[in-house]
Amino acid sequence: RALTLEDVTALRSYLPTEDEIAALGAYEGSLDVLAPPDRHFLNLMTVPLLEERLDAFGFLLSFDFRVRAMRTAITSISDACEEAIASHELKKVLAVVLSTGNTLNEGSFNGNARGFQIQALLKLQELKSGNGKTELFSVLVRSAKDNLPEMLALPGVLSTSEAAGKENFLELEREVGLLIESMASLDALLVKGDQDSVLSSVLAAFLARAKSEPARLRTALASASAAYDTLGVLLVFEKTDAAPGDLFRLLQTFCKQVAMVEAQLHREEAEKEKKAERVQRREAAQRARTDKKVVPTPNAVGTSHTKGGSAHTKTPKPGARNLKVPGGAQLLSPGGSGGGEAKGKDVADQVLAVLSKHSKVAHILVKGALEHQGTPTSLKSPSH
Repeated sequence: RALTLEDVTALRSYLPTEDEIAALGAYEGSLDVLAPPDRHFLNLMTVPLLEERLDAFGFLLSFDFRVRAMRTAITSISDACEEAIASHELKKVLAVVLSTGNTLNEGSFNGNARGFQIQALLKLQELKSGNGKTELFSVLVRSAKDNLPEMLALPGVLSTSEAAGKENFLELEREVGLLIESMASLDALLVKGDQDSVLSSVLAAFLARAKSEPARLRTALASASAAYDTLGVLLVFEKTDAAPGDLFRLLQTFCKQVAMVEAQLHREEAEKEKKAERVQRREAAQRARTDKKVVPTPNAVGTSHTKGGSAHTKTPKPGARNLKVPGGAQLLSPGGSGGGEAKGKDVADQVLAVLSKHSKVAHILVKGALEHQGTPTSLKSPSH
């Protein structure tokens, strides 16, 4: 089977040392008395340029992976620089932070500043109100929903900065240098092994395909470094040995802080909505209980209920009027059917008799009204 990168690496680690090679080279005895590792080393020593071959094979097997990793890293740095430089949201947030700082430092040496170091973004959470309960950063994020939406959009705008935060220019430059050195070693091996047609053909085909890749990677890395320098000037950030990861990690930390406060605001709003719903449900339940306790309205006059619960209405006789008198008596006035003048007189006398016991004035008024209507009465007015 074909050797893998793991196989080549393992073989490379078990090659005989210079002292072992010298000792085995000087051995002239029988091979049968040698230990298996010694016989294995003797067999390896018969392969010409073995160490160089294994190094070359390891390089060939790992080259494409290393180039892809390099391109991915360089691209992430370039993209992150372009995003930050072109970000209107980042510029707006920085302007608001600068204005806030100048307002807080008004009248002091630090007031009326024209800029600030980007590291100050992570110190916003350290600024609190006099009572120590309110953070300036939390106030900025809370007000951002209505007044500074660019701050809430920042984590999405600087999406590639997380990948760029894992990279380091010094390590990338060192890797490009190793690729170039390995290519030079292949050229030297090709010259040394010109008698080995198989080795020569493999190396020649690889060099024709990949020899220019390290130079292209170095050019791309230089371009990414220039873009980072431009961003560093914009953000007032000095380039260090940890660049560009230190700057992009800082930006990512700030974005995560914004996202955390925003998430907390969403949780608080959701809790308020749940609380309002619970209040509404309690009020609705209270109204329902209150409605059940309401006493039914009395039946209309003339309506009564039977034992079985059904209702029927007593219909007054035509022309009759219900008259209520003191004491709870209820009489029908004249004009009803089956009455007559004599019956009307008896009724009027009954009414006047009842009234005379309670009010002389009411007795006189009712008697006068009955006589005016033509209803005869036989009672005399009570004496004063």
